[in-house]
Amino acid sequence: MNFLTDHREEARASAHHSFTPHPRPRRATKRRSRRTGSPRPICSSPAPRPRRLDAPSPAAALKEEAPRARFPSTTCLPALRSPPRGIGKPLASVDVEGTKNMKILMRKTRVLTGNKLSPGKTCPHNLQDLFASSREFRHCSELIASIVPRIIYAEVPGFIKRKKRVNVRRLKIPKVYRVLTDVAIKRCRAIRSWALQLHQQGKSLNGKFKYSDLRLNSRGYVKCRLSKIQALKNASPSSCQEDMKSVKQVIMEVVGVGNLAGLPDDLRLLLQLMSQYKPGDELLIHKHPGLKKESKKLHQFSQMFAHLEMLERTNRSKYQRIIGRLPFGNKEWKVRIKSNSFLMRIFMYKGRMKSYEDGPEGAVKLYRNSIQHLTKGHSVRVIMKRKKGRRARRSTLVLFRYQEIAHILGGTLPGVIASLMKALHDEGELEAALS
Repeated sequence: MNFLTDHREEARASAHHSFTPHPRPRRATKRRSRRTGSPRPICSSPAPRPRRLDAPSPAAALKEEAPRARFPSTTCLPALRSPPRGIGKPLASVDVEGTKNMKILMRKTRVLTGNKLSPGKTCPHNLQDLFASSREFRHCSELIASIVPRIIYAEVPGFIKRKKRVNVRRLKIPKVYRVLTDVAIKRCRAIRSWALQLHQQGKSLNGKFKYSDLRLNSRGYVKCRLSKIQALKNASPSSCQEDMKSVKQVIMEVVGVGNLAGLPDDLRLLLQLMSQYKPGDELLIHKHPGLKKESKKLHQFSQMFAHLEMLERTNRSKYQRIIGRLPFGNKEWKVRIKSNSFLMRIFMYKGRMKSYEDGPEGAVKLYRNSIQHLTKGHSVRVIMKRKKGRRARRSTLVLFRYQEIAHILGGTLPGVIASLMKALHDEGELEAALS
């Protein structure tokens, strides 16, 4: 009896040190079937095989193995294949850390360095996104391949004909407003961004490029023919001005207009600014309303007007200099608004005509009030009519979209937003106004 008890205790101790505790199986209970009421057969699963404590778990065994990296590191990066004929050496010294850098590596090793122009000379790495090799250039599309039409002639709402105007019959105000299409705006903005990025890298082509040297890639960016890199030089004020003049000619060819008179007013002011480019005008050219949609233009004006009101309270002398650079002085704007019924209604709203100054300051205030009134439904006209012996009130609600408001203001008072932006830029307040 003692021998049996000692043997059992010794077996328990050895099992405790060499095996894991066995999970206690659940107590089998008989379940009755819903249909017959007889007890169901019990299928007992075999007990799991005990595992030694010193044996590693399956998860730990996998961790001990060499991990398989999702993306190759710089040390185990496979050797890049030799480029095809006519293509320069691909980039190999790129740090790869994660998905983002891997995508950058794939993008930069496609076709970026381009043809060798002379022994040992290829496209610099900081300009490889602006120039395309001959192979890549052939796969790019032309700038005006699918732009038809490029300018839309929209009717100005509320336009009053010359015969019906009051003492303003000699004033020439068009009844249509020229607007660029969305596709043309995107193409022109891509051309402008290409030139600004080239100058940002401290380089210039001295204006030695034309429309046929620029094309659009699949991502919507403009690239120049790589052979033009022979004319690449360090940027200077004169060379950058020549580049902007060439950009002006390219934009005119994209729009399809031979002279500046046939362009929209804001775009015409932008091209004039490009031809007179000087260092420091990059922000003004980038933010200019000439290549903005109508809703963006009105938003820009609201921001600049709020900053102008702040300058009126804090810096009166700078405010007066900005107002002095705006157009439509000497009551000229009061004469022009007589050609539009909606602007005249806002001008005479509740007898507030005397609150507007005769100079450009009054034109800016009317511009702001027109945006607010036409969007809030103040263009409602109530018509009184008699119907079967009694008076019936009938209201006609005129709802304007941002495009129509921009057509009303741009057709009657053209160039106000562009002139205000340039005046703020000359006083060093444009960046603060649009921030």
